[in-house]
Amino acid sequence: MTLAKAKRKHTRKRRTKKVSSVRVSLLNLSSYTDDEVWQVVRHVVPPLKLKRHPYMELTVTGCTPTWHNHGTYYEEGATRDAPLVVARANHRESFYPHSHIPSEKVSKVGYQPKLLLDRMESLVDTMAHEFKHAWQYEKRGKKRGRLHGVRRNAISEKEADAHAKMSVRQWRRLYYNNHKEAYPPLYFLLISNSRLLNRLRFVSRLTKTK
Repeated sequence: MTLAKAKRKHTRKRRTKKVSSVRVSLLNLSSYTDDEVWQVVRHVVPPLKLKRHPYMELTVTGCTPTWHNHGTYYEEGATRDAPLVVARANHRESFYPHSHIPSEKVSKVGYQPKLLLDRMESLVDTMAHEFKHAWQYEKRGKKRGRLHGVRRNAISEKEADAHAKMSVRQWRRLYYNNHKEAYPPLYFLLISNSRLLNRLRFVSRLTKTK
């Protein structure tokens, strides 16, 4: 990291807003604007109805140029004894659309294939996944249905990834009609033709196994 980047990193301050029942403290170290990040926070946090922690910290950064996104959830963050969500997403438009097929080893943990059409979907995906882990910690020991075969005390990657995919689909339905020009030309074909989408996934899987 250059000296200039290091200075910018340490001069940025956290900004706090109340979203649903949670006060979220954001530290944005990425190329996403604050408005874009808050838009995603307002999309992924309210449906979870988090009650255990009235205050949570969120740090958004970039990630490896060859990777779409990844994140981490810490039950005990650095300050105020609050949970911390770290979301890392690839912000480069040229990277998308991106089809990710997890390896066999990673698939066994519960990660699922996914198709991300733009940089905002990538941020939605990783943030929804990590905030779902916060919900799982909150619901440990309680009945939470039989969705995806999750046990009461389990912190499930499969459940979190399934929730992230659902959040991405909801994001597409909400914002495609209002911002058609912001989406790739292939977008309409993908959401209107499920056979084409499944075919692309099948081809991606074949090329990866060769």
